[in-house]
Amino acid sequence: MSDWMALAEKWQTLIAGLLAIVAALIGTGFVYHQTRQARIFERDRLHRRHAAARSTLPLVLSNIMEYARAVGRDLRNLYLAAPGDHVQREALIAWQVPAIPQDETAALAVAIEAASNDVADVIADLLGHLQVQAGRLRGLQADVVAGTAGRRNILKSEIEEYIQDIADVHARCELLLDYARREAKTVQPTPIAKDKLRALFLMGFHEGAFEDLKATIAKRGPGDVPERLPPWRRIWNAIATRWAAPSAYPMICAKGSDGFELGG
Repeated sequence: MSDWMALAEKWQTLIAGLLAIVAALIGTGFVYHQTRQARIFERDRLHRRHAAARSTLPLVLSNIMEYARAVGRDLRNLYLAAPGDHVQREALIAWQVPAIPQDETAALAVAIEAASNDVADVIADLLGHLQVQAGRLRGLQADVVAGTAGRRNILKSEIEEYIQDIADVHARCELLLDYARREAKTVQPTPIAKDKLRALFLMGFHEGAFEDLKATIAKRGPGDVPERLPPWRRIWNAIATRWAAPSAYPMICAKGSDGFELGG
């Protein structure tokens, strides 16, 4: 026994170190197990959240498209009823601008948080365009009601811009429908001219008075679906563009405050 005690006393530092290493390994394993379980739980939670948000998306998109059709119908009637090149102030004051669907915008915000990055970008673009479109209409009516200079009677060409706005919103909703119904895993990032023209048709813009508007949409495009580059390629392109851009600093340093070159 005394021999073992003597040996332990001689190697006590080494033994203490080994015990510390064993204890650290056990603790590391325990922490790893807890972290792994937490990751699994979080992944499952996000999956359920995504499934819940996606399950409500068809109804949300349908309601936003109904809002778009209501706005489009009103703009179409204002446009067709107006004589000449202007929409009269009285007609715009009497117009009850459809309210943006608040519950649907909140549901889109939830869907953005739960979706993959590419799909989240598309939904965020829809939400942004929807809010800008609604804000522009509210601003239009506020200017007309207040009698702002130059805003008493509105040109039909301006009404055409608002029609294009709401056609864009309708088209973006349509592009998301296949994803919402689980018929597609990806989404076209932005509507092209063909998508907007289809939206105009679905909203009832069949009259010949809108042929010039349709020609404008076709001309503005885009005619093809823009290519979505992978993130690493977008970062690389940004770096390459910045690197290739000539710096203004040497030119500034080479000239004095009076514009003449410094030095010899």
